[in-house]
Amino acid sequence: MSCGCGCKQCQEKQKSESHISPAQRSKAPEAETDVRMAGNFAMQRLANGQVQSELSLPNSIRAEVADGGARPDAGVPADGGAPADGGAPRDAGPPADGGTPAPPAVDAGAPCSIAITGPSEVNHLCAAYVPSDAASCGVFPAPNITLTASGGTPGGVFNWSITSGASKASFGGATVGSTVTIKGDAASDPGHRGDVTVQVSDGHCTGTKAITVLQPTTITETHASTTTASRLQISVTYTVKDQYGNAMGADICCDETITVCSNSVAGANFHFGDAGTNASGQVSDTLSADFSPGTIPNNLCVKLNQTITAGGCGPLLQNTITYRKTGITLTHGSSCAAGDACP
Repeated sequence: MSCGCGCKQCQEKQKSESHISPAQRSKAPEAETDVRMAGNFAMQRLANGQVQSELSLPNSIRAEVADGGARPDAGVPADGGAPADGGAPRDAGPPADGGTPAPPAVDAGAPCSIAITGPSEVNHLCAAYVPSDAASCGVFPAPNITLTASGGTPGGVFNWSITSGASKASFGGATVGSTVTIKGDAASDPGHRGDVTVQVSDGHCTGTKAITVLQPTTITETHASTTTASRLQISVTYTVKDQYGNAMGADICCDETITVCSNSVAGANFHFGDAGTNASGQVSDTLSADFSPGTIPNNLCVKLNQTITAGGCGPLLQNTITYRKTGITLTHGSSCAAGDACP
């Protein structure tokens, strides 16, 4: 039945439809959504029999829409990433399947470092000891040093390298892990300590350590003489020093070689020995001549040539040793050969 705009039935229909907005007329029917939040909740029955829910909330509260989108004022993307307003990312929590969560992302801009602990010096010895008058003497090669890395990115893997001075030091084993060993291959520059740089990295954080390679370079000596009517003696302390003039440590072989240049005492025998340094880089030696029973001959004149190497380096010391009735003398930097006159 049709009627004009003025009939009562038409007016009631228009009045009913005036409560439906244009968006509601064009929108497909939706299932009722039960949202329980603070605010004013109203339900309106549409002309097609469906129920339209409308929620009026305070400005500070917004409900997530039915499709799982973000709250408009939260600034946090649905994927848990960094919020648009610069706040902290939302914790994604453990995976739904109960597995191990993925490691946290590394902030490439965050400062970080790796600490390397261990000695800053390693020794280099020139050659192995060749036994002559001692079964053993010191050690060869020089012991390696151990470096240890700590810190860096949680769960990171440490990879080591030598970024400068690779001709003077090398790794004594594996280069992956928290510890490595370093061995000395050649002496550091006398004018530049720490010319070997060891680096460790976990792909994000990096640490470095400067290493100096020490090598026996000089030997100094001090001595004290003792002379009696029947005995000549001199006690000598030799100190092995590195290229920087500092005493080295233990187990460096001091190899002494003696050549008889002249001897006025028929049948006299001279003994010499080799020994490793102590913790102070020193060895002790005693030179003596006994004439007991009896007295020291007036014409006594024995002249010896002495050379000493340390760790196979050198000779680092060369002396002439002279025995006279008045005592024993060491002349530094001089030498003699078999058959030379005495004194």
